[in-house]
Amino acid sequence: AGRVALRAAPAATPAALPDGWSLADGGTTLRWTSPTPLPLGGARLDVVAGGAVLGAGRLSPDRRTVSLAVDAGAVKDLSSLQLVAAGRRLDAGPTAVAASSSRASALSRKPSAATVPSPAATAQSALPAAADPGRPGPYRTRTGEYTLADLPVTGLPVPVEMTAVVVAPVGASGKRPLALFLHGRHEPCYFVDGDPDTFPDTFWPCPAGWAPVPSYRGYLQSQELLASQGWLTVSVSANGINAQDFAADDGGALARSELVRAHLARWASWAASDAAWASAPDVVRAGPRPNLSKVLLVGHSRGGEGVNRAAVDSALDPAARWKVKGQLLLAPTAFGRNPAPGVPTAVVLPYCDGDVFDLQGQDYLDDARDLATDRSLRSAVLVLGANHNFFNTEWTPGESVAPSFDDWFGDEDPTCGATAPGRLSPAEQRAVGATYVAAAARVLVGRDTKTEPLLDGSAVRAPSAGRAVVLTHALGARRDALLRPGATSPVTATGTVRARLCDTEATDPGRLCVNDDTLFGATPHFPLDFFGVGGAPVRQVVEVGWSRRGGAARVRLAGPVSVAGDDTLALRVVAPPNAARARFGVRLVDADGTRLTLGEASVTGLPGGSDPATQMPGKYWGQEVRVRIDAKKASAAGLDLRKVVAVEVLPRSATGKVWVLDAWGRRPGLAADRKVPFLRVDVGRLTVEEGDAGTRDVRLPITVTGRIDRTARVWLGSADFGTSTLPAGLPKVVRIAPGTRHLDVTVPVVGNTLDDEDLLQVPVFARGVRNAVGGDWIGALSIADDDPSPDVTITPAATAVEGGSLVWTVTLSAPSNRFVSVDMLVRPVAAPGRELDSDDVPEDWLLGQTGLEARPVPAVPLSDLDLFLGAFVEPGATTGTVEIPVAADATVEGAEQVSLRVPAPDEPFPGYPGTPGLPSGADLTGTVTDGP
Repeated sequence: AGRVALRAAPAATPAALPDGWSLADGGTTLRWTSPTPLPLGGARLDVVAGGAVLGAGRLSPDRRTVSLAVDAGAVKDLSSLQLVAAGRRLDAGPTAVAASSSRASALSRKPSAATVPSPAATAQSALPAAADPGRPGPYRTRTGEYTLADLPVTGLPVPVEMTAVVVAPVGASGKRPLALFLHGRHEPCYFVDGDPDTFPDTFWPCPAGWAPVPSYRGYLQSQELLASQGWLTVSVSANGINAQDFAADDGGALARSELVRAHLARWASWAASDAAWASAPDVVRAGPRPNLSKVLLVGHSRGGEGVNRAAVDSALDPAARWKVKGQLLLAPTAFGRNPAPGVPTAVVLPYCDGDVFDLQGQDYLDDARDLATDRSLRSAVLVLGANHNFFNTEWTPGESVAPSFDDWFGDEDPTCGATAPGRLSPAEQRAVGATYVAAAARVLVGRDTKTEPLLDGSAVRAPSAGRAVVLTHALGARRDALLRPGATSPVTATGTVRARLCDTEATDPGRLCVNDDTLFGATPHFPLDFFGVGGAPVRQVVEVGWSRRGGAARVRLAGPVSVAGDDTLALRVVAPPNAARARFGVRLVDADGTRLTLGEASVTGLPGGSDPATQMPGKYWGQEVRVRIDAKKASAAGLDLRKVVAVEVLPRSATGKVWVLDAWGRRPGLAADRKVPFLRVDVGRLTVEEGDAGTRDVRLPITVTGRIDRTARVWLGSADFGTSTLPAGLPKVVRIAPGTRHLDVTVPVVGNTLDDEDLLQVPVFARGVRNAVGGDWIGALSIADDDPSPDVTITPAATAVEGGSLVWTVTLSAPSNRFVSVDMLVRPVAAPGRELDSDDVPEDWLLGQTGLEARPVPAVPLSDLDLFLGAFVEPGATTGTVEIPVAADATVEGAEQVSLRVPAPDEPFPGYPGTPGLPSGADLTGTVTDGP
């Protein structure tokens, strides 16, 4: 879904492009144009070729054209180009786009009331009613809205709206904690009046005949539940960002952070004094004043990544007059993979998410595990049967004012299809969402240990969540790290047991835990590598498999570890999808070699379809299992719990395979609330001119914010498009000493007097490793070419005899360092000439150029086939050709003609921007005569 990878591959000829794709900007930009605006969702638009993701496409303001800067000569197979979002291909023809954008009807059949299948459903006990956060509280609620002056936002050309809906408790005394909701990336506007076939060039502000989609009103059920329990709640609108974040490299995270912090700043200003409170909007003054030392952020989809960025920025802003005490992220994106240190976090992962398909929100736990000395509770909440959209009523058919759809894209899928027994109805899903939002408020901010079992990996369920099966695992809180697999964790095995350390993500297939050849891999714990640049830090896990009972897998720790005082050992364990129950024992070994089996545990694979092309593949997700640590039993056995040096997995079922992510000594309860210091690394953008000669090093603007008294580490990497222009020494992990304010990364810029790419982008990525995170996690050096493009001339007329080829030659006035592409559209021949038709060219050429399955019967003129041809001049060359082969026949037909139009840059040919150096375009002709 949202994840992207940038990969380089062996050079190939860029001439063979699928229908609808083109090369622009001298062969440095891939483009595809849709006949209608593309739908908006949380997932990125991935450009794929040869099975590899080349990068995230940038959407034009009218949402029809997707473009990606790439060195075409470095792409393995341009003929296999695809545009993919959330596991769906968008460029396979008119039906492909329609399938992803027109699912606007409600579910025609409600899911059955059958129990959702789950490996852990029968083992869960009910939370006591008094601790159930889904039960309404004692307060009545009041709802209203405010609208303030529009907000200028960094990187967006048009200011965004400051609109919100407030739900407040009635009669609540004193200051009340504040929950702020931010919706995700959805359509900003919907059609209400006018010509339904007319689409605007831009979608913000909403043009005439269109109205804003009120996505911010979609969480009223959760807001009303929290307000009844004494919380102030505000849900803010972000349509202006959704309409403009197509140009934001970070997916709009910074823009959303600025919007969230602007609303919080207004609440802080209103609450600062009686006079300021009197100037607040009526709906604000009608409720209690906020306690801004207790703020919960709730973000959905890209809104989840947005509020996480707001938590990072707030923690490092000395002017912030609020404290983010917790966040609940609903199906969030995690493009930058930079969780907020020290902020208790719960991530809701909908098992049937058809948008953020890879459940990348899991990274807010996995990446945070080793990021900082952080005992904040972090919880992953897996909701079987839930999709992406139905947490928001304004994204739900039958409830929304604008067209909406079920984002799961396989109606007949046995696990997630609309009629699958396990699918939750919209009302059921909203009940789950409201319950866990309230659980986050109670536990993460209110520090309620009675409700904590809903989030800490315990096998309990909330009655208010109905029939939904919800599984959780957790990190942080009162856990002591026992096993975090890595290079210092050697693994050995006896009997039939097979065990090894493997990488969750890597470029070496031999080290991967799961070699999954689907687009998004074995998600969510085993994702694609980070942007495909290589060298990024990867987590390791312990893989254990067995074919009969007996034997053991032993993982030796780097040194003695204490679990004394802990009452259970908690492990996060992944089973293959659909796998039968795997049972295993867990044994500890101390420094003296004493061994003690603590107990047994088991896991069963999560459900999924058998056909990954049409059905939901099962998820590789870590289930929390626990075995009791009995101090008396350990003492009697002579095991020193203060000096554990190894953990062993003992097969108990006949066969099995599991991956152990980590293991922890655990006690119930929450750790002390404390501030976690960290640094934020921001990668800026800089544009320089190439120059005419020599090489100079240009320093990238990479700044460091925050103060800590220890060394921090951040990983910096760069994407390789097959060019030699890469930052010196990257990728690498950079150590940041206390007091550092800038990081030194340079890019060699080589000057010349040849035409080059107009703007060579050298991207740089930042990802936190220890005590640091990336804020503006993607930046770039842009190298502008300062040399003129060569003039282009084209042979105006070509002739051929049947059996030969019509050939036009493109000539440059001087060599270029890039591919120069010339696009030509076959147009009707002016009367009275006879036009070359589909029977006059070889069948294999015709089918290859048009994508037709068979030659048309009867024959049609070539101009009826919307045929584009392309000529390419290789870098360093001055000529290139385009040809139309002509079939020989025995019929005397006389002269036949073909006409080609080379568009000028300002001509309306979507996806074909015209040829540099040929400003006025050109008309070409070809004449074919009968053979001898």
